[in-house]
Formats: sequence, structure tokens, C-alpha cells
Amino acid sequence: MKKSRFKDFIYNSSDILVVIAIIAVACLIILWRLGIIMDYPNTL
Repeated sequence: MKKSRFKDFIYNSSDILVVIAIIAVACLIILWRLGIIMDYPNTL
């Protein structure tokens, strides 16, 4: 019984974990390129 509860927990939370991972990667890319993003108006 305990193993099936664990599998159910993983199955139910896997979508949330994928969304959190995608948001984390997007935030890291934005923070990494923040200087270039902020300098963009000066290049116009």
C-alpha cells in the first residue's frame, strides 16, 4: 500500500514540479541577461 501512495504522490505532483522547473530556468536566464535587457533602449 505504501508504494502506491508514493507513486500517486509523484504522479499528482509531477506537473507542478515541471512548471516550477520551467519558471526557475526562465528566471535564471532573465537574471543572467538582465544587463543586456536593460541596455536595449540605449541601442535604439
